Amino acid sequence: MKKKRPLRVLFGTNDIGFRIGLYSKFLQKQYGDKILVHSYVTYKLPKHHYETHFTYEYNNLFAKPVFVRWFLTFYNFLRFFGKYDMFFFFSGETLLTRKLRPLEFRLYKLLGKRIVMSFVGADIRSPKYLQWKNEHIYEFLKGTEVPKKTEPFQDKLIRDSRKYAEKIFVSTPDLLDIIPEAEYFPVMLDFEQFGRDFEAAEPFEKPDDEVWILHAPSEPKTKGSHYIHHIAEELEEKFGKKVRFVMPARNYQPVAAAYSVTRYELFRWYKSCDIVIDQMLIGWYGMQTVEAIASGNRTIVFIDEKLKKQLSPCPSLVVCDLVSLKSVLENLILSEQKKTLNNFQNKSWVEQNHTLVGQASLFDFMIQ
Repeated sequence: MKKKRPLRVLFGTNDIGFRIGLYSKFLQKQYGDKILVHSYVTYKLPKHHYETHFTYEYNNLFAKPVFVRWFLTFYNFLRFFGKYDMFFFFSGETLLTRKLRPLEFRLYKLLGKRIVMSFVGADIRSPKYLQWKNEHIYEFLKGTEVPKKTEPFQDKLIRDSRKYAEKIFVSTPDLLDIIPEAEYFPVMLDFEQFGRDFEAAEPFEKPDDEVWILHAPSEPKTKGSHYIHHIAEELEEKFGKKVRFVMPARNYQPVAAAYSVTRYELFRWYKSCDIVIDQMLIGWYGMQTVEAIASGNRTIVFIDEKLKKQLSPCPSLVVCDLVSLKSVLENLILSEQKKTLNNFQNKSWVEQNHTLVGQASLFDFMIQ
């Protein structure tokens, strides 16, 4: 009997937060000769915070001269179009331009290609909505009606995805308000790589009687950092030297504050701090919460009331909002509970909810 040809999958073209490398490695290991996985990337974020390997890499393609950019775009489209069976795209960035996306998708479907779209937040969530929420978070918590969550260009992307993709994933459940038929695909931690990075990080010297609290956002405007900084100042005045707030973005301008520490520095802080504040704005948690909990930190995050039923209980996850954040921090600072680096319950929570081994069934559709 003739051996069945493996499903040929191309991940692309925008890699945000380690996804492509992690997914590729897992699928190749999990499915062996059933799936052949390659990757093509024109943009990755954070740019200089980690190293990973892609089959085809043209990082910062859009910074190249126009002629070079267009040549590479169409050359690679023609090269990949006939080679792969499934195209797994992140953040709406495909092989061709956004204007040509409907034509690109029609060509895929015409030749029986399969399309998967995965969204992570800003790709389908309006920046104006987040700006409104950042400016009116207290009104939001009281139930004030929110503005439209998407922009026209995002609506078009969503329509194209609904029409042509066989599967749509979102990385946080709040995005299901925007695409209800999508499937929640949580952020995933590469536990092996995390363990190596964490082990290599040298902790800072820290007095035993001090409590260190970390807030190192990828983007302050989406984390409610302005409000967190204000509360930190009040608690610094109250507790004096007993408390140290580690907040790299506090002394930066908003644009420069994004990814204001390197990955190595972040792991040093994970290892040294007792408490991590992820975000007080979006309404769900991200990779920083997962990494902080895996590091043994008590981790504070705002979970939207509508989403709490989807939250898997974790002993180190502290849920609150900006109204209660100050009192929650005061209680944690005064608590006798100490950080536990090897907490079994924390590790189990991460493995079950945020590793591909624990969530392997999400990929079953590929080979069914």
